[in-house]
Amino acid sequence: MNRVIYVGGYGRSGSSLVDRLVATRVGGFSGGELFSLFIWAAKRRDCSCGQTVNNCPFWKPIIQNAVDASGESLSMLSATLADSEFSKSPSSLWRVAWESVFASLAEAGFEVVIDSSKNANGRRRARMLNDLVGVQTVVFLHVHRRLPAVVHSRMKGNNRALELKASAPRDRFAVLRCVAGWSIANLYAAWSGPRSALEYRCLSYEEIVATEGEIVFESVSERFAAFSGSQPESFHNIAGNRMLRSSDSISIRLDDQWKENLPVAIRLICVSIERPTLAAMQILSKASRLGIRSL
Repeated sequence: MNRVIYVGGYGRSGSSLVDRLVATRVGGFSGGELFSLFIWAAKRRDCSCGQTVNNCPFWKPIIQNAVDASGESLSMLSATLADSEFSKSPSSLWRVAWESVFASLAEAGFEVVIDSSKNANGRRRARMLNDLVGVQTVVFLHVHRRLPAVVHSRMKGNNRALELKASAPRDRFAVLRCVAGWSIANLYAAWSGPRSALEYRCLSYEEIVATEGEIVFESVSERFAAFSGSQPESFHNIAGNRMLRSSDSISIRLDDQWKENLPVAIRLICVSIERPTLAAMQILSKASRLGIRSL
């Protein structure tokens, strides 16, 4: 049985940090944004080990097993699986491919898998994983960060362009997309999280920094204490965070540069949207739990 710790929420909120922190505490497999596994293999994007995903010594046989099981080409499979992430129920092809992946991970000695695919655009992955044979989403860690900090991070540019040190086309609607995406992803995580896992915990990035990661450890230690250090080490993340593909380490620190650099008008917009969204998140998570109990 593969036991999944799912990191939900929106990007640029500390999910990569939480992924790594959980892996060090429970000895789990730090998978990163696993929903991108087949997409990155088809596009020859880099694994955190430095090799392209399709040639990575860890992922190459796992992906080939899934491709063989599906009977499709890698390019066709990656496109089909990407669409399935947002459907109300997983397709048979999605089940076949991901059951193969998790079976391969189990054979490699990984019983606990951390998947930080998050919930951007209404992704239903956390709940869908429970439909796979031999897989269970045990803990849903909903990680959110202050909206002004997220917007400030987005205004620096997209991760891919920053990694390649290339100039990206200016997106005049980047701030609006970020604000809307942050709101939708976090509201959806608050609603779907309790319905996707045996345990739901909502953590702010600011809390994680203040406790130096201890609040993350407390969220998973009870259910996974027996697994601590019991799995082989692996550094093969499917990571949107460029820091996981560089020599720089991810540190626990509070980045509050937005207080000085973010324009006042944008800051006011963020604060006006942030407060009601956080309040709605609490209401949705409580309502979701009550709905589960009434079933």
